[in-house]
Amino acid sequence: AALIAKVKAKLATDVGLSTVTGVDVDTTGQVITLRGTVDSIQQKQMAEQAALQVNGVTRVVNDLQVRP
Repeated sequence: AALIAKVKAKLATDVGLSTVTGVDVDTTGQVITLRGTVDSIQQKQMAEQAALQVNGVTRVVNDLQVRP
């Protein structure tokens, strides 16, 4: 749960996803899975990079969808 909180905070800060309600963050050990919708391919990529920068995260599974 602490890792999820850190990732959500990083997403809000780095990607501007202050409304991270559209993004679901799950964790299995040190692997983070991102699900939900974002506005652009850039946000999707930035979200993955931001999650990877969080201490303790070893891998990110990026299942985010870009809103049409």
